[in-house]
Amino acid sequence: MSGDSRATVLDVLRDMWREFPDTHTILRNPGTRGRMVELLLQLYRAPAHTLDQCMAEVTKAGYYVSEYPPAPSKPTPAEPTETRPLAPEPITVPTSRYTLAGRLLHAFYMDPGTGLTADEARISAGMGAESGSWKRFSDLRTAGLITGMEDEHGGLVLRPGEAGVMQQVWVITPHGRAVIAMMED
Repeated sequence: MSGDSRATVLDVLRDMWREFPDTHTILRNPGTRGRMVELLLQLYRAPAHTLDQCMAEVTKAGYYVSEYPPAPSKPTPAEPTETRPLAPEPITVPTSRYTLAGRLLHAFYMDPGTGLTADEARISAGMGAESGSWKRFSDLRTAGLITGMEDEHGGLVLRPGEAGVMQQVWVITPHGRAVIAMMED
């Protein structure tokens, strides 16, 4: 291993320590620290990978790569009764760009950085108002794949929607970019 790659990996670890508090636990544990360093070295040695592909590999290895915590897991439901049937679990992470959630996430991925309202994302994804896209939009938000855009003062950015009502502007998170990189075409 050359001195340059070691310095680069150490710089990455220092940045992760500062930016992502969950890495403190990973890097304090000798077992997980070794796996994390090996993964970073493997990604560093593969220069053909894009940042999104590297983040996808980190996610596949079981590390969370966003400053936003993962969505809490749902509690295990009680035994179903005849009077109260259980609803199916919603899909929270799209696996294909052809699903409604995948099309919406791809719209956020293709956004040049100005962010999108729910209406703008739906239109950009080629969906009609009757498509029920609000359900998939909610799934993306709950899964931490998109987050509200903030202005320079930490306030939420708002823009008028199709009906003239102010809507929150959303942007894709690093975790959302990693999911896009792992999606099936």
